[in-house]
Amino acid sequence: MTEEQKYELAAEPRQVHGKGAARKLRARGMIPAVLYGENREPELLSVNQSEFEKFLHKMGGESMLVTLNIKGKNKKEKIFIKATQRHPITDHIIHVDFYSVAATKKIRVEVPVRPVGVCIGVKKGGVLEALVRTLEIKCLPDKIPHHIEVDVTNLDINHSIHTREIKIDDPDIELLTPPDTPLFTIVPPKVEVEAAAPEEAIEEEKPEAAEPEVIGKGKATKEEEEKETKEKN
Repeated sequence: MTEEQKYELAAEPRQVHGKGAARKLRARGMIPAVLYGENREPELLSVNQSEFEKFLHKMGGESMLVTLNIKGKNKKEKIFIKATQRHPITDHIIHVDFYSVAATKKIRVEVPVRPVGVCIGVKKGGVLEALVRTLEIKCLPDKIPHHIEVDVTNLDINHSIHTREIKIDDPDIELLTPPDTPLFTIVPPKVEVEAAAPEEAIEEEKPEAAEPEVIGKGKATKEEEEKETKEKN
């Protein structure tokens, strides 16, 4: 099986649109779809739900150029799966957007980035963390790679690899992700801190309440009032 046959998807034209028509289509196990692109009118299509779900699983989330075989047409189209819409409760795909591409025009697309090699930092107990999942590139449709590999062998603890350190062998592929973007880093191993024993715990001292400052003469006591009354009499 060739790469082109591997990523070939069947679709059917549809004549009606709207919520009611879409519900009937889904009840038959089909997903409403639309094909659009530059200098062309949008085309209403449908794809088999079960087959499309399997197709996405086979692609593994990669941004792949797909050959769309539309029933009743002799010409096959090169497309990308631009977007999928899922039901908020069932998570089933309820709509698909296809984007048609010209074979001679460069396009912008995001492709997965993958680490390769065993890091020095990991051997020391550190943990490799991926800071991004994809990189944006610009190239001809037939030049789009399945993914971009990044050698992380020399990555040590508390160090990172940035976009500017990536080397792409094909000069026809332009990397658009900013050069200062960190891709992978090694974080130190987590150290568990033992809880202090109860007798070693230091209790927080409560500050003593400050005595109020006497600004003027306060209220006289009962004895002072009686003494003052006798003296007047």
